[in-house]
Amino acid sequence: MKKKVLAGKEKTVALLALVLFVGSTLAVRPASSFVIACKASSFCANFTVSAISPLKATFTATTTGGHAPFSFSWAFGDGAAATGNPATHAYQSQNTYLVSLSVTDSRGNVFKIDHDITVRSSTPAQPFTPGVSSSWNSHVNCLASQTTIPGIIGAVSNAHGGANISGAMTMSLLLKHTSTYPCSILGLSIFVELHNLTVVYGPAKTTDCSSYLGQNTCDVVGNLGSTSNADFMHRIRWEVERSWNASGYDSSSLTKYGLPQTGQRLDVQGFVYWSFLATPDAIHDYSGWYLELTAWQPARASTTNACSLSDFDQDGRVDIIDLSLVAMKIGVSSGQPGFTQALDPNNDGLVDIGDLHTVALTFGKTC
Repeated sequence: MKKKVLAGKEKTVALLALVLFVGSTLAVRPASSFVIACKASSFCANFTVSAISPLKATFTATTTGGHAPFSFSWAFGDGAAATGNPATHAYQSQNTYLVSLSVTDSRGNVFKIDHDITVRSSTPAQPFTPGVSSSWNSHVNCLASQTTIPGIIGAVSNAHGGANISGAMTMSLLLKHTSTYPCSILGLSIFVELHNLTVVYGPAKTTDCSSYLGQNTCDVVGNLGSTSNADFMHRIRWEVERSWNASGYDSSSLTKYGLPQTGQRLDVQGFVYWSFLATPDAIHDYSGWYLELTAWQPARASTTNACSLSDFDQDGRVDIIDLSLVAMKIGVSSGQPGFTQALDPNNDGLVDIGDLHTVALTFGKTC
């Protein structure tokens, strides 16, 4: 996602709503960095976007500091421009566009900000059900729709073998670097909850960085799959913004569980969005779909499979051999040689006393 910072200026972030959302575009956009929040003494601006229809939207600017009155100039990324605040624009086709806002105060000071946004041409034919699950994160005031990866991205593939937006079961949009996302777009939920996913890639730091509380931090990303060997139509990109994200500063999941690690099985909640710029990239699963994580936790094993999860040698019984197999790996974490997901039944990325406890609960049982 391309962003600019003018010398001596600071930027705030914009909240994109509906079919308009910002795409984080690894390997597509060059490295970038921007400042979150605007000091009271600074002159800066941001803008929000709300959808009127799939291709038409209203852009609303806000200012901090400076000297009124202000003038507003917009470039919508498709060659069209406008002045005033708010401004409404109708796109002719779905795509990802770089929208730029330039604000000038009465003393001639100028502040500029831009964001990639995406518009789509239609609403999903089969949206998934509205949210019913409470958020696991106190910073998120939405009910999550329980769904699956195919339930988000649909069953229509693109030329690269990844998901096509036309098959999606939900609307999408999103502006990154904000803690205030809409729960739904045109009545269609974009806040979701998914269970028992496998982290098939990650964590990896991106070049999409921001400054918050005096520290420069970058997004961390990876891929989630319906199974450990999921094809691209059953995978989705995940993102965690380390300092400022949908889950708020110093998120509980990050503090309690650390970042998602390759091989872990997780239950997750987050906001979904799409970027046309990502579909040609293998690192994005040849799909434009993203899941901006707000909370995650080890996948909760059901009582019906708790025994089989502890039967590591698959002899049909949880016994001393199974306990010994775990004990031999105590202290080995995800990513280290010798780590095996099967020996981490509580899915916290570390073979430890908790895993021994999980095995002990089913010790002696026949599976």
